[in-house]
Amino acid sequence: MRVLHLNHTGSMSGAERSLLELLRGLGDEVSSILATPPGPFEDAARDQGAEVITIPAAEASFRIHPIWTPLALGSAGRAALAVARIARRERVDLIHANSARAALVARLVRSVGAPRAVVYLHDCLPDSRAANLTRRAILSGHGIVLANSDYTAASFAAGQHPAPAVRTSYNGMIDDAGRLVALNGAEPPSRPEARRRLGLEPEAPLVGLVAQISPWKGQDTAIEAFAGVRDAHPGAQLLLAGEPKFDARVTRFDNRAYMEHLRGLVAELDLGDAVSFLGERRDDAIDVIAALDVLVAPSWEEPFGRTIVEAMTIGTPVVATEVGGPAEIIEDGVTGRLVPPRAPAALAAAVSELLREREARERMVGAATVAAERFRLSTHVEEVVAAYRELLGSP
Repeated sequence: MRVLHLNHTGSMSGAERSLLELLRGLGDEVSSILATPPGPFEDAARDQGAEVITIPAAEASFRIHPIWTPLALGSAGRAALAVARIARRERVDLIHANSARAALVARLVRSVGAPRAVVYLHDCLPDSRAANLTRRAILSGHGIVLANSDYTAASFAAGQHPAPAVRTSYNGMIDDAGRLVALNGAEPPSRPEARRRLGLEPEAPLVGLVAQISPWKGQDTAIEAFAGVRDAHPGAQLLLAGEPKFDARVTRFDNRAYMEHLRGLVAELDLGDAVSFLGERRDDAIDVIAALDVLVAPSWEEPFGRTIVEAMTIGTPVVATEVGGPAEIIEDGVTGRLVPPRAPAALAAAVSELLREREARERMVGAATVAAERFRLSTHVEEVVAAYRELLGSP
């Protein structure tokens, strides 16, 4: 079957990394072509050997604005025209829309006779008029909707009557040998080696967060919590790896302004010598996670939590929010720790405990490594291809 994989942005985030892994795992039954705007994701896909066609970006937003909403709809329309031409020329059998925004583009394409789409949701839609219109548009134009967690599926179905059938298919991140697909069969670096590569102190207690810089990721909570961690562990360091993304005017948050707020918060709490902003380099996220003593993931509402699975796989203990996907990945006190969102004191207490209790930390790491193996790429591929077959009406 010929499948057109559609991405709405050229930026790289967890959704794009998930799609790269899926493309890597698809077998001979699926002939894939990727339509994406220009940017780091396009470059990564070409480096991986994918067949790529460049399209305009679809800068849609889930909030109504008298200026930006019409502009966003215009960008989605331009992307849809490009996708319609590709679908006809390449004679694709179906479209795989890699986000709610990509699904909106595919819905527009469907209106001019292009194939239906399997939609894969990576994000939780907000409770807003624009988001509810998005839900209805997606459900009216596509036969099958998949989500990266039960939480994401429930978020999409919220308020819909009758409730739509949204299936969960977790990101496929682990190969059949139990290693991260992103490492291409290589072993992860040891903690000393990872610290050497990054130029970090070999012995200092290291806590870190690896995520795009955006309010919902909770970097401010991590910084506030770290002030408490430093009281118990004076030599500890906090690493914030990531950068502001999706900063067009139509997006939900002003991520550039949030970055400046974080720098101000570090100064206000007198943590300038203890907090490092690492930015983002495409090839060193695993090194950062491997270098840490504890990974934190304090998002308000995490749809899945790819860095959590990466940390569990390579032996870094995790403290994450209890809201969203992490609660489906972590068993509190067994494979990691779960704390409430926006609760710096609780986050600080859990991190300090893990830094202090070496034996408990090692037991947790052992259990987490085993638990992470259920996020296999082969399972995800089977579930996605089954959805393709079902949409096409084959056995």
